[in-house]
Amino acid sequence: MDVKLIRLRRKKKAYVGGIVVQASRHIVILILFAVLFMGLLSGNLIVKSNENIYNKIFQLFNDYILSSSGQAFIKTFFTQSVYNVVLIFIMSVLGLCAVGFPLPVLITFMKGVSIGALSSFLYTHYTLKGFGFCMLAFFPVQILYCLILLRAGKECFNMSINILRYIAGNKQKNDEDLSLKLYLLRSLILLIFVILVSLISTTITVYINPLFNF
Repeated sequence: MDVKLIRLRRKKKAYVGGIVVQASRHIVILILFAVLFMGLLSGNLIVKSNENIYNKIFQLFNDYILSSSGQAFIKTFFTQSVYNVVLIFIMSVLGLCAVGFPLPVLITFMKGVSIGALSSFLYTHYTLKGFGFCMLAFFPVQILYCLILLRAGKECFNMSINILRYIAGNKQKNDEDLSLKLYLLRSLILLIFVILVSLISTTITVYINPLFNF
């Protein structure tokens, strides 16, 4: 009985230890996700509590609808992709800086604020139509963008921290941690994903947005 109890305790300890190890591996993603969520809430609250920001978003949204109406597919694709491509590129560059690790947190928070503010405006101003637009056109694309952003933020944060530790002499050089080729390859893959999501976003803008008749 004692042997079985010891084995059971060991299995339980190993199971709990495995969960802790897995959580530690993804701690940066979890932190960035929490920051993104706080940004969403902040953006929502800002729009509801500040009439000037509400009116500003109304004007920006109208300008966006007018500019994208009847616009060529290629031009719309360029407009929608350039911001997110530049954003991921900046994150990749920051990862190569020893002091770049705090900025992914700020960028993720601001992304959450922008999504929360615009979605709050849409379903407040346009009610059911705005809610339907968010569900069918806005949220699906933004979720994909956020997944890419979270991954880019994790890569940037980890690379920056590893470089800082190596410079400070607190960490021995590790090929996997400090491999520039591996880091650049991952960044390139993320950029490709951004372009693919931008194609989806452009398709939605050109063919689905006009159905809502804003």
